[in-house]
Amino acid sequence: MPLVLSVHGGDVFYTARRDSAGAKAVRRGLGAAELVLANSQGVAELSHADGAERTRVVHLGTDLPAGQHPSRAEAPPTLVTVGHLVARKRHADVLRAVAVLSRRHPTLRYVIVGEGPERVALEGLAARLQISDRVDFLGQLAPAVAIEKARRGTLFVMPSTDEAFGVAYVEAMAGGISAIGCRGEPGPEEIAAAGEGLVLVPPGDIERLTQRIDELLSDPHRLREAGQRARATVAAHFTWEQCGRQTVRAYEDVLRTPR
Repeated sequence: MPLVLSVHGGDVFYTARRDSAGAKAVRRGLGAAELVLANSQGVAELSHADGAERTRVVHLGTDLPAGQHPSRAEAPPTLVTVGHLVARKRHADVLRAVAVLSRRHPTLRYVIVGEGPERVALEGLAARLQISDRVDFLGQLAPAVAIEKARRGTLFVMPSTDEAFGVAYVEAMAGGISAIGCRGEPGPEEIAAAGEGLVLVPPGDIERLTQRIDELLSDPHRLREAGQRARATVAAHFTWEQCGRQTVRAYEDVLRTPR
């Protein structure tokens, strides 16, 4: 029977780079596949370099809610990040941006959804920056609850690196909220290229991150339009229905191809 593999990043970002045994295992698995489905072009290229003969990009997606959330104008401006609390997600960059922005936006809040080894360090950083009263660490939540928290924010901010795709971005954007990610990452670059609604900043550039957040929070009209464009981008390119159709088509193509 022909084998089709779906690669979402961990294999080629970490396992294949960790040691020779990991590289050998990944090469053996990818080399045995008739087709490798990658969640971004960058992952497809890495898969090919690690032994995949044929690759195809199938972006992941999200469910599109029936309508956008009601106006957030009356609520305090709130940044939201949904992601595992590890260094590469760069929650610390957002905390530092919040500290800088607290004077211009005195009611600004930051909601962090997720759990992980960086939590104690992040809580300590918030205390040192004197913004603990602005930051809510909600811990790990059920997926549906986490998505709802993201969509009720003012701006989704996750300037993470090694981001193979980034389902969290499109989950938030589907609810009509603009997002900020990192430039140079396979997934965020492709999401941003597909439409509008995802703003990219250089990795580790806290000054640029702060500027982009400030620009959006300071212009309600621009923020509202960015959210509308974000939802339109997801509707056009990143739904589970589209992902499902493309996946079925890939399997059918493999079954029709003589071996």
